[in-house]
Amino acid sequence: MKKVILIMLLFTVMISAKTPTKAEKQEMLRQFVEFQNIVKNKDIDGFISMLEFPDIRGFLLIMGPFTAEEEKEITRDREGIIVTEKMLRRHSAEIFEDLEVLNDIKVDLDKGKVENYFVDNATEEDKKKKYFFDRSRDCYYYYNSKKEKVYLENLRIWDNRTDLEFMEDGLYVLDYLWQNKLTPEDSFMGSGFVYVFSFKENKLRLQDLYVND
Repeated sequence: MKKVILIMLLFTVMISAKTPTKAEKQEMLRQFVEFQNIVKNKDIDGFISMLEFPDIRGFLLIMGPFTAEEEKEITRDREGIIVTEKMLRRHSAEIFEDLEVLNDIKVDLDKGKVENYFVDNATEEDKKKKYFFDRSRDCYYYYNSKKEKVYLENLRIWDNRTDLEFMEDGLYVLDYLWQNKLTPEDSFMGSGFVYVFSFKENKLRLQDLYVND
């Protein structure tokens, strides 16, 4: 999946005091697994059936580049490209490639449990070093090598995470970068992608996709 440049951020999702019932969560998970199978099988008809029209926008769902002919067909509003079924079918390969990350989430429907995805990206070489935090230099970490400070190119060591969380009226999947335990100072995330699913009238639908930066 495409990754954006690493920057500091704080991710917030507004969740009200109301929480879904156990039965609602189970139904959302069941339909989320259906969506995962649709992505795995590259089933464009199934995918279209699980989109929330007309609210879905193609700002990130379909990124282009577009041919001159396609540009004539595109309608944009302040939120991005207005998605049509024709566009979805034409760009289905790139759409499914970007959605593959959703299958990193493991769901056990019998137990109603979710196993989120996590990869510790610290190498064995990384683990041999001692890291120091330099707040005066944009919060970069560094290590000492031959009495010189060597700053990490991307601020710190980042791990990959993909988490599923429930909201009042649906669920979201957050695919993001999180600070490694070797470089833990000042909690924040790297940029990530957020996939928002609504749950209305007992139907789970992909509602939005955006970069959390």
